[in-house]
Order: sequence, then structure tokens, then C-alpha cells
Amino acid sequence: MASVLLLSLTLPLSTWHADAAFVGHSSLFPIPSPRRLRLSRHTAAPLDDAVAAPDISASVAADAAVPTAASFPLIQEYSHVDEDLSAAEDRPPAAERYDWLRAWYPVLLSESADRGHAHAVRVLGSSFCVWHDGNAWRCYVDRCPHRLAPLSEGIVDKYQHTITCAYHGWAFGGPDGKCLDIPQAKNTNVKFATKNKRACAQAVPCQVAQGHVWIWLDISPEGLKASATTPLPIVDELELPSFQSTWNDGRHFMYMRDMPYGAEALLENLLDPAHVPVTHHNSITLQGTKVSRESAGPLDMALASNVSMTDGFVSAVLGGWSRALDSYTVTFRPPCRLEYRTQKGERTNYMICYCVPQEPGRSRLFMRAASSIPQKYDVIPHFVRHMWETYFLNQDMVFPHQQERNILNQMAAVGAASGQSPQEGVPYDRVCFLPSASDVPTRSLRRWLHKFSPPGIIPTYANTYPRLQASSALGSAERDRSLLQDVYESHTKHCPICMGAMRNIRRGKLASLALAFLTSTATFTSALLRRTGVGSIALMSLAALASASSYVGLRWVEGRFIMIDFHHQDNHRDVVEKGAPAKAKKK
Repeated sequence: MASVLLLSLTLPLSTWHADAAFVGHSSLFPIPSPRRLRLSRHTAAPLDDAVAAPDISASVAADAAVPTAASFPLIQEYSHVDEDLSAAEDRPPAAERYDWLRAWYPVLLSESADRGHAHAVRVLGSSFCVWHDGNAWRCYVDRCPHRLAPLSEGIVDKYQHTITCAYHGWAFGGPDGKCLDIPQAKNTNVKFATKNKRACAQAVPCQVAQGHVWIWLDISPEGLKASATTPLPIVDELELPSFQSTWNDGRHFMYMRDMPYGAEALLENLLDPAHVPVTHHNSITLQGTKVSRESAGPLDMALASNVSMTDGFVSAVLGGWSRALDSYTVTFRPPCRLEYRTQKGERTNYMICYCVPQEPGRSRLFMRAASSIPQKYDVIPHFVRHMWETYFLNQDMVFPHQQERNILNQMAAVGAASGQSPQEGVPYDRVCFLPSASDVPTRSLRRWLHKFSPPGIIPTYANTYPRLQASSALGSAERDRSLLQDVYESHTKHCPICMGAMRNIRRGKLASLALAFLTSTATFTSALLRRTGVGSIALMSLAALASASSYVGLRWVEGRFIMIDFHHQDNHRDVVEKGAPAKAKKK
């Protein structure tokens, strides 16, 4: 087992990657460097049986009518780099601006989340307890009504279909959070006490679709009515039979990770194709050619739709990496969905990302890949794909974390100097210089935020905080790289696939260590007593060496589940050395 795991890590790898989506291939995503094994794409996870497929014929027909790259209208080319587009538009009145609370957000992966424990999740600065009662997923506000202790620390009983507060034993269940037991109440008072509405947990609307658990934040009477008529922000085309056929082959790709920066920074990073050759230098290949810093160049992008409060916007990649495709679009749908869609002949590929705002400086990323045509898959463990995705994300990690603080601080300074109202905010264009067409998606996102979500940020508190306070709410940037590059707390402990792999690797380490000790002892004893020939001693020595090497390799793999440190200076050393003078190279 240990040697097999070690071998799988020494072979070349590949995986889906959101950033890599920008480079295009015969399908949506490229493969890593030739030193890593090519790995076919995952398909989507099966739908929950309790969720009926909606009638989506109209919306699917609209999606299917995506024009080719050559026919995309250049609604906005952003040719005049000094034009303040965000400030040029009149904002709608407050009543017509985007309501972040009246929206559905994914919080867990429904197929892989542990159903034996309650999960504490945060969205827009509020805490929720999500749990499975044995029949369905439930969501309550993460406060026991008794003494406001966190329900997410409670005990889930799938047989009684309840969650019990671990502080005083109050039990709750059902979609309405009904109180079912109060141990401290006398028998004659239990029935009366549990029927009191104040004894009930605050239930939150909860649904399951396309492999995610979704919750609705506004639990006011008007908000609950709105939840019944507001559709989930899923990709309707994935409900078609051509995509459904790829759900059930067991080779889907779903990924979740907590990020040490806010959803605005995460959205901006994933919408940006231009950083791929530089940030991910030498990490991927495109049709046999390594994508590197030297391949960075002009990338023509343009808006293919208007910027809308409810529908977001669609941007098209018109040249560069997309030339081999019939069409290539990057779409933002509020509140938090990004989708990359490519089409080549009869094949349509998707990478869907949900960037969920948790609190200031924190967000949760969900990623899912799907294809309309079933793929042939190499036998590569899922945890290897997760490790590769984590490695890619760690290459970006330090940039958005510090960038969002720099942007907010600069906006606060510019706003204060110009007398700008903190509640209105400062347009993104006034603090960042965006001269190229590859910046179109970034500018469109910031334009949408500035127009429909003043002061241009996602409200990660119950009430929108002023722009001048936003930068201080984030605190100073984290200087400990190990915390930014952490993998265990941000992904591994939430992922049953990776936790299972790490347990097996630890068992393999013990087995390798024991085998190395036994074989080395046998080798030494045989050589000392001269009871075996030279050939046998050589074989035992090789076995001991192989066992020790397996232990070292498995220990390295185990470390990848805990922390992956990445330094761009080291990754770009080949470019630096290539430009060094001849004398310096000789030294």
C-alpha cells in the first residue's frame, strides 16, 4: 500500500483548476507540466433524490444560443484607460440595490459532508448550524434559544432525527426548529414549555441541489416568502440529460476550501485570466507547450452582455488561449457564482465556482467541473486531484490576502482626501490602473459592486459597514506564511476524501518504518553471522532502502495535507537565471 501511494505521487499529475480554465485546451482545462501524469476531467456529483429537477427548457435554450467567439458584440472595450466608468453611471435608489440577504448561498458539499456531526458555517457575518437529521439537511441559526450556546456543538441523532444542545440537553428537530425536549422542565411543564415559540430554534430555509447544501439568510416573514419564489443560482444546463449521464459514473470533481481573504478578492482573482502564465509559471501545459511567464501576452476580452443587478455580466475571451475553441465565456451571477463555459463541437465544458462571503477577510470557495460528454478517466486517487488543486490555490494565496487590504486602505485615503461620502465609496478605477483588455472582467465586477452594492463591497456584517471602517475591520495582513499556506484547517479537516487518505498514509508510514527496521536488522544479522550469501544480503539491503524511501515519500505526502509553502522567487528562478550575464552563470 505504501509503495503504491508513493508511486502515484511520483507519477505526473493533472486536475481541474479554476485559474487554469483561462488557458483553454481541447476542452476547458489544461494539463500540468509533462513531468506529471495526464488526468481526465471529473464529472459532477449526483443530485439529491429529494430535489425535483425544475422545468428549465427556456433558460437552457437561451444558454445553448451562446454565439461563437468571433460573433460576440464588443459592448465595452475599455479602450480609454483613464475613463472612470464606475462613477459615470447613476446608481439606482437604495430600494433597487442588490439585497445580499435575499439570496441562496452554498455552505456544504451535500455528498461528502459528514452527516454524523453538525457543521458551523458563516455567511455574511452570521453563524448557522447545518446538520443532517437522517432524512434531510436542516439549517438553524447557530444559537440555542435557552442560553444562546452554539448549536453546532450539539449531538446529532439520526434515529430520533434531532439535534441536542450539548450545554443543557435541549433537543430540536424538523424544518421549523421545533423544541422536542427540555430535560430541566418538570414533566407537567415540558409540553407547555416546548410549545412556546421562544423555545424553538430559528430555522433557516435549506435546499439541496447540484451537489451543494443551500441556505437562505433572510428569515423575516417577507424574506421567507421571497425564498419560495427565488430560484437557486445553479447552472440550468447541467440538468440536461447530456450532463446528467456524467453524474453517476463516480468520477466527479467537487472541491471546497476556506480562503484567508474576502469574497470580492476571491471573485476578482478567479475572474482574472492574465495572471495565469505569471503566477502559475511552469505549472501547466497547453497542447504540449508549457505555460510560463515568458508566454504572458495580450489577451483580448470584452463584455458580451450588459452589467445587470440580477444577472451580473458575461465576458468573452476572444483571442489568445481561446482560439482553439468555438466559444469561451466567463460569467458572474450574483450573489457569488462564477462559471467558465467552453464549447468545441458537440462538447460543452463547465467549471463552476461559488465564492461565499463569510466575514471580513474570509470566504469559502466551492468548485465543480462538468462535461456534456462522458470522459475516459485514468485511475488516479481523488485525493491527488485535491492536492493538486490546493497547490494551485496556494500559488495565489498571498496576493488577494494583502491586495484587498491595500485596495480598501487606498480607497479610504482617496475618499477622505476628496471629501467622498464613506457610504458611497470610491470607484475602483480611481485606485487601480487597468490599461488592458484582459482587465475587462475585473472592471465589470467592481463596476457591478460599486453600482448595486454601495460602497462597492459585499456587506459581511448584518448591516453594511462604511468604507472608511472596512479596512480596519480586516485588520493587518497576516505575515506568518504558514497560516496563509495552511491546508489542514482550510480544507483537509473538512474533506472526508483527504482525511481518509491521510489516515491511510499514516498507516503506510508505520508499515514502511517497521519493514525498514526489520529488513535492516535482518541484513545486519546475516552479514554479521555470514549465514547467507552476498546476493541475499544485497536484496535485503535493497528492501530496507526501499522501505526507508517509502517512509520518507509518504511523510512528504502527509505534509501536503497540512501545509504547502510556495515561494514565487524560487519558482521563477529559471527565468532569472536565463537572463543572467554569462560571467554570473559561470559562477
